[in-house]
Amino acid sequence: MYTAPEQIENKAVDGRADLFSLGIVLFELMTGRHPFAGETLAQVIHRIMHTPADLEPLKAVAPPAVVQAVQTALNKDPADRFAGAADMAAALRVASDETDDGPVAGPSPIAPTPRPHANPVIEPVTNIILTPEEESLLRQAFAGHGSNFGSAASQIDGAASGGINDDSAIGRTVHQPESCNDQADHHHHPADNER
Repeated sequence: MYTAPEQIENKAVDGRADLFSLGIVLFELMTGRHPFAGETLAQVIHRIMHTPADLEPLKAVAPPAVVQAVQTALNKDPADRFAGAADMAAALRVASDETDDGPVAGPSPIAPTPRPHANPVIEPVTNIILTPEEESLLRQAFAGHGSNFGSAASQIDGAASGGINDDSAIGRTVHQPESCNDQADHHHHPADNER
């Protein structure tokens, strides 16, 4: 789940909700886990709403400026996040000045958690299948080379300055509430037909 707290509460949203989602994606890319992971959808929602992200796994693999940028993006209150994508890009650009030319450790493998079929679970992203080209791009982007963090920042900055066509989803994410009970209703078991 990549939904900002204000979306969960059906409050007004703007591009800062997308920056919250981007913070989750960056955290996952660098650590291999979701910053608000839980055993159930309800736990994930509760953590998104009330629990600060545990940044220790991120601190182990990312420069301080990246950790600070992700932490800012993951603030519960939109007013405490970056005002826009250009501000986040500028913060990530600082990381290009802080990184050396050495490699940065990648995420540690996470063993899958067994779960019962009837209980929907959101698990951290651990096994992503990439094409060789995609893998090369990701390795370059997060290898710790200063220019690569600058490149990521440039992409975000380009999006903020209109570098994405009108079909962009920036600032247009809409939350569709769905409770755990609604999800469970979609997962019928053969025994249900016998009742």
